Amino acid sequence: MDVGPKHVKKFIKKSLFNLKLDYVDLYQPARIDMGIPFEESIEPIKELIKEGCVKHLGLSEVDEDTLKKVHAIHPVALVESEISITNNEIENTIIPTAEELGIGIVGFGIFAFGKLLKNNNDPLVITLQTIAAEKDVSIAQIVHAWILKKSDNMIPLIGTRKANRLKDTIKCLNINFTDEDQDRIKIAIQNSSIMGRNAPKLIVTNGKMKMIK
Repeated sequence: MDVGPKHVKKFIKKSLFNLKLDYVDLYQPARIDMGIPFEESIEPIKELIKEGCVKHLGLSEVDEDTLKKVHAIHPVALVESEISITNNEIENTIIPTAEELGIGIVGFGIFAFGKLLKNNNDPLVITLQTIAAEKDVSIAQIVHAWILKKSDNMIPLIGTRKANRLKDTIKCLNINFTDEDQDRIKIAIQNSSIMGRNAPKLIVTNGKMKMIK
């Protein structure tokens, strides 16, 4: 979590040495340290890009104002944010900002950190299961297809240990939602009791991490 200017270069160069690589495609600080002016954390990464050690700059879990400010200092290639069918926080903030600036969006927590597995009686889960059965696909495929429709810039972060599950999830690209499907899911979302952020928000200040529920 230490993105202080004295350590940003040291960490990546040590990683490159250990991995026997000349460069990484993306250098993405896990969080912006709120106790350090973000310009001071970004400047060393700019220098690493000039040196050829890093190809692109990424950000994780920032608000839209920070995204704009950092992008003005150096182009941001990707921004990673939590998004799921139960958490639409970024739909009116990060997503339109990233689209406006031409920044890719990496969505994590797509499956709501298990919420969709633990609440079988919730109207949203029931609706998703019903639509998945009608289309002869899995609920995971339905959820990923829903997220992909949020933006052409969206890249869902797929978490799996097995290649066959990855291949199955990728089949979500072939799912088409009808207007009726969309309406049913929207109504279910309105009646769901599991909407909201799925994981505590992490704030880093002067190298110390704090969780905000």
